[in-house]
Parts: sequence; structure tokens; C-alpha cells
Amino acid sequence: MAKTMVSFASICRELHAQQCPGREFKDYCDEQLGRFSEIMKELGINIQTFRKTTSNSFELPASRKEEVKWLLQNYTTSTMKKLRKGKLRELPHDDLKEIVHNAEDIIKDKFDGKLRYQELAKMYIKTRTKIDEAINNLERTAIARIQSDVENLRTYVHQDKKIQRTLNESDRIGLINYYTQLLENTSDQFKAVTSEVDEFRRIELAEITYRMSDEKLEIQDEHLVSHLEKEMEDIEYVIWDVVTEFSKEQMSLDFPTSEELEKAEIAIAEIRKEQERK
Repeated sequence: MAKTMVSFASICRELHAQQCPGREFKDYCDEQLGRFSEIMKELGINIQTFRKTTSNSFELPASRKEEVKWLLQNYTTSTMKKLRKGKLRELPHDDLKEIVHNAEDIIKDKFDGKLRYQELAKMYIKTRTKIDEAINNLERTAIARIQSDVENLRTYVHQDKKIQRTLNESDRIGLINYYTQLLENTSDQFKAVTSEVDEFRRIELAEITYRMSDEKLEIQDEHLVSHLEKEMEDIEYVIWDVVTEFSKEQMSLDFPTSEELEKAEIAIAEIRKEQERK
């Protein structure tokens, strides 16, 4: 099903009638196009991709006229000023997310396939909104769960009648310390896995770059990211391989044999007898 497109000028005409009908339309439209180009540039999007192939005009999806208007109408806001100055890291996540969301809708309804992927990928990389969303999700789910569990532990270890009948004070302290150790070990493993994945990607990128050079591939900068990502191994498989190796290393540790355990038990029994005699 063909997508319905409208010219950028037609969107400007609607805004012009609302905001400043007495102003020369061409000057107003040229100004708005400059503003739209500036916003897109700071989001990592190439404005030329919106240019109509059969003429010199720009066209956008009719379904996203309101999103285009929203970006233009917010051009002078303090949030957009920071974006235009390239101060993305100073923007609150929700404010930047709102801008990205509007641009994202425009891109999705304008492009298909590879071009859509390329433009979205460039925007996500430059704005880092997807990374921020992943961290926020971590805070909302995993960290919130841990905080809730820790709070519930107080009630559990002090008031649960079942464990009070079987677990003494030392048992409960030991279990809480074990839970603490599990969390610390998980954090340490995450850092170790991150380091290994980073090393894997370095080697992988070096091999891809060498292959591109050997095959004399010439790829424009704006398409380089998407080309590299297409050649690279999916992150899920990389993490799986790294974690599997960690598991193998842990399984290969030298555990005591049954004979060694038996000797240790005998030694402990002798020590206890010696203490009892004293």
C-alpha cells in the first residue's frame, strides 16, 4: 500500500495561517525548512533523504504532519535550544525522548527497509535514548525488585513463623550474607562479561575492517554504521558464548575429592574432641 506524502511547503502553509498570516510566505517557509533541517541534523538524520526524487522539494508523510508541526513549534523552547547547541547530555531523558519519539514516527512512516533502519540507527546512536531506556528499565525492574526483596527480608526473617521454628539467628544471618554475596558476584560477573564482549567486538571490527580493505569496499560514512552492524555477530549470541565460557571455567575449578572430604571431616571431629577434653 502506497504511503501518502505531502510537501513540506503545504505543512508550512498550515502553520503560516495559524502563526503569522501577514508575513511573506516564502520567507517563512524557508525559515521553517532551515529550522527543520537543524533539528534533524542534531538528531543525526540527513535532511536530504526527505527530498522528493522527481523535484527539488521536500516531502513528508501526511500521517505525521502534526509531528512535524510539533518539532517546528517547539524550536524556540529551552529544551530544543539545548538540542540545537548539541548539548544532548544536558537534556532530561523524558524531554529528549519526546523529541526523538516525534522524529521516530516521521521516519517510520516516511521510509521503508534499509533506509528506515539506517536513519533510525543514526538517531539512536547519536541521542543514546535506547541506552538510557535500557538503564531506566533496569532501575524499574531489577533494582526495584532487589530493593523490595531487601525490605521484605526484615519481615521474613523476623516474623515468619516457619523459619523461626527451624532457623536460628546464625542461620538467618548466614543466608542474608549469602544473598549479599550473590548480588556482588552478579555485579562482578556483569563487569567481566562486558569486558570480554568489548574485546570480542574489537577483534571482530578489526577483522571486518581488514576484509573491507582487502575487498576494496567503499562505503559512505552515513552507511558505515549499518554495514558494520549487519556484518557483526548478534549481541545475544556473543553474550551467550562469553557466559558459556565463564561457566566452563567455573566447572573446571579443582573441587575436593570424596577422600579429601572424608579426611577433612575426620580432622574436624578430632579437633572437636580435643576441645571437649579441655
